[in-house]
Order: sequence, then C-alpha cells, then structure tokens
Amino acid sequence: MRCSSCNKFVSYDTEVDVDVSGEEVSDDGTQLTFSARRALACAECGEEMKEASFEFDVELTAQEVPACKDESGHDWDVTVEATPSERRETKDRKGKPIKLARYQTQYYGVEASYSVKCNHCGVDFSGTASDEMAASSMDELV
Repeated sequence: MRCSSCNKFVSYDTEVDVDVSGEEVSDDGTQLTFSARRALACAECGEEMKEASFEFDVELTAQEVPACKDESGHDWDVTVEATPSERRETKDRKGKPIKLARYQTQYYGVEASYSVKCNHCGVDFSGTASDEMAASSMDELV
C-alpha cells in the first residue's frame, strides 16, 4: 500500500498499541462487552494506514454469580489488556503448503485478557478473548 505522507510503497508497523474502550458488565453480571481498535501504521513515518474494530461479547458464566452482600448491588472493577496479534495462512483449503508469500493471506487481530471483580463481595472472573481479520478486509484510512 502506498503511504500518502511518504509517497512510496511501505511496509506496516504492526506493533502499534491496541485501543480498548467501552468495558461494561451487564447488570446481572453474566456478560462483559468491550471493543478494541487495531491500526496498521506506516513503518517509515507512523501515519495510520488501515484499521479494524473488534467487538467482544464475553459470557461470564464459568461460575454462578451470587447476589451481592451490598444492598446497592455489584460494583464491578473491569480490567482489559489487549495486545496485537498476526499470522499468515500458509496452507490452502486442500491442506497443501502455499510456498510464495504473496499468495499467503495475512491476518491481523487482537488478543485480550480480562479480569472482572466485584469490589463488595469479591466475586471475580478472568479469561481471554481473541479475534482477527484478513488485512484485505481492514478499512483503509489513506
């Protein structure tokens, strides 16, 4: 892809931080929702060239959520940390290896680890979630 600032074809800087937003736990404590934005920047100048938004909806049913001791209900403390991920599709649909890199699909994604804890009663959940998409499906910014 051609960078509009550098005016040349460049590679992507794939180590740009993932932006996480909208961390919210449902009233009954069974669902965690959040979104993550992954951007690919120009390796030369750092201008963002592509982006993708990932929406996560995680069920917190690993254990039953008891009623909170506090009369006001659960007071959830949510922590989500996300890191960028990438991989190449090195085999075709028949299982044969794809030898030339130009024919391998590049996938970029997000791996998130979350922790949800009630400040009143101590109920807590933790886990991981991930999602990815092909680079060709990402939104172009330039």
